[in-house]
Amino acid sequence: MFVINFRAPYKMYPSAMRLTVQGIMFPEFTADDILTNAQAHLVYFSERKQDVEGVLFTVATHFAGASPADTPMINKRQMSFLAQEKFMKRIIEQIEKDGNAEDVIEKLKEIQNILIRATAPGGRGGFMALSLPSNETPEDYISIFENEWNMCYEKYAEHNGIATKESTELANRSPFPIDYASRFPALEKPLFIHVPVQSLHVSKSVFVFALDTPSCPTGKRSFDDELSDLIALDYYALWMLSEFLKRMNGPVGNAVRSNGYAYGGFLYILWKSKWIALEIDYASDIVKAVDAVKQLFLDMQNNWDSYLSETDVSLARSTVMYKTTVNQSTPMEMLSQTVFNSVHGFSSAEEHNRWCSTHIAAVGMSDMRRVFDKYVCRFIDDDYPMLRLLVTPVGVAIPEELGPYKQMTLEEISATYETE
Repeated sequence: MFVINFRAPYKMYPSAMRLTVQGIMFPEFTADDILTNAQAHLVYFSERKQDVEGVLFTVATHFAGASPADTPMINKRQMSFLAQEKFMKRIIEQIEKDGNAEDVIEKLKEIQNILIRATAPGGRGGFMALSLPSNETPEDYISIFENEWNMCYEKYAEHNGIATKESTELANRSPFPIDYASRFPALEKPLFIHVPVQSLHVSKSVFVFALDTPSCPTGKRSFDDELSDLIALDYYALWMLSEFLKRMNGPVGNAVRSNGYAYGGFLYILWKSKWIALEIDYASDIVKAVDAVKQLFLDMQNNWDSYLSETDVSLARSTVMYKTTVNQSTPMEMLSQTVFNSVHGFSSAEEHNRWCSTHIAAVGMSDMRRVFDKYVCRFIDDDYPMLRLLVTPVGVAIPEELGPYKQMTLEEISATYETE
């Protein structure tokens, strides 16, 4: 999704909306601005290479984001700073060589045209999310936006030779829900990757596999039927288990931090990518940290009751419930939650809250044990097809018993991206 947002005192909304719409319709693209922007991005990319978190996420996305058969690269991989760095360098070389940026400007205008005409017949449609004081009427603000958009669109269409009968229909169309499938590759065996980076001083690891359980309504049956069957119970049980495992002085943290192997360890779910990931954070000895977590999970299999009590389950439930509430505590967070609700098939914030609270209340000790055995124990199965990624400083040796890790540099990964 292409997202534009702004904040303003609600009395200044008409002025802020007018400036926003005019900025979309009538931008001025210049070679100097494009060159400055590209150079600023190169500085940012250089900083990212010195950030172990940025390197880890970028490389994980590269290997765990498979491409559909009909396209060479999905957006998430193409947006990697490794791909964008090459692209920005080409832009700079072209502008410095030719003294202009006509090709780049033409592409920017194409993007602008796609964005503006998304609401025209044949377009995918768009949406508008508003966060207002409770005593304000949303329809008034929607009308302000629609009038401003249509007025500017007529001038844009006239300037670009577009038939004005292409009504934007801003208040009447919606592209939701949006289908989304995991792009995790269909691995036949584990993929072991070791990336040494010259600028790093600590190590991080992440093990990732696709999460094959629903988290939201599927749309195949009515909302009430799917809710009554608790189709997302495994997802919420996993969420509660992850909060227990990664809490301060929790089992994973104690396994790696108390021994000085790493700062911490975290189990988390990435709902956008439909991944479940185990991450070991800022490790001084990544090999011992990985082994410590593996030994922890093996011991939890045999001594579950010594790790988790009903009090722990209640605390995990409270943490998850708190986080779902915090996500709606400010105007910007409420907007983000609204987008989440729409994309994932919820008709309202109230419907999403009912979905969450019902599932969270239903999770019990037996559910957390079930998802531990079903999902978490995959991390200690040496043969389970997942991405096992280590990002370390240069010179860190990975012993063979940890796995057949293939070493790749950032430069080698970057070379796989196309720049045309």
